[in-house]
Amino acid sequence: MSHATVIWNVEGQFYKLNSGQYYDAGFFSYIQGIPEKFLSLAPQIVFVAEPFDATLSTNGNLTILSFPVGKFYVFKAPPLPPSFEKPETWLGLDDPIATYQRRSTSFAALTASSGFSTLTFDLMQSRNFTLEGNTYSWKELAGETVTQNGFSAPYPNSKTSDEISTISSFVGTAFN
Repeated sequence: MSHATVIWNVEGQFYKLNSGQYYDAGFFSYIQGIPEKFLSLAPQIVFVAEPFDATLSTNGNLTILSFPVGKFYVFKAPPLPPSFEKPETWLGLDDPIATYQRRSTSFAALTASSGFSTLTFDLMQSRNFTLEGNTYSWKELAGETVTQNGFSAPYPNSKTSDEISTISSFVGTAFN
């Protein structure tokens, strides 16, 4: 019998652009194989999804958000890391450590006070990176495929800039 292993924990926010597209971004608070002390100092490894279209529907008091196959990118944080208070800072990152693709259309169920999602991602490409003098292989740390469960709560003040609204804050745990 095999057992699931926690690969990472993330903290993030889910945003809506004025164009109607969505994206999520955040940082890794735990990555299997990297000493926790490196990740607790400040956001060292961050992620951002490619903006995507989503469909909203309702089922009683649930709002269902479905979003298509799409990519997200993992980066080593720049010297001045992106900020939740300035969501546009997540969109200009380049030179990813890894690129993932959602395996299929994914869903999130939202209520007035919380939300839940499960997504499966396949690793499309990755490269080695250095953190605190140690070299890591993203593929060896995370593997080829991960499934992430997420829990979210609505953001109290959704307008964070002229172009972007924050929909919710979330935490996620990925397994393989």
